[in-house]
Amino acid sequence: MNKPKIQIKIVYSNGKVKRVGSCKRRRINHFLKANKFSNCLINVCVTYAKGWTNKGVYENMPDSIKALKAFLEVEI
Repeated sequence: MNKPKIQIKIVYSNGKVKRVGSCKRRRINHFLKANKFSNCLINVCVTYAKGWTNKGVYENMPDSIKALKAFLEVEI
């Protein structure tokens, strides 16, 4: 079975956008922990296979991390 593809898009209040996408959970975890996010929207998308995805838009970091844990069913 293939690893799920994780995509994160951060949209700041000034219109600036940061993106990261990877199958490696460690890379996503480092991106989330290394940056201080405030006044932004966090788009989370996890693709398991063609046609099988989980998506969500969150306003704060704890909610987005909870969603990732739920989507992946493991600790990140």
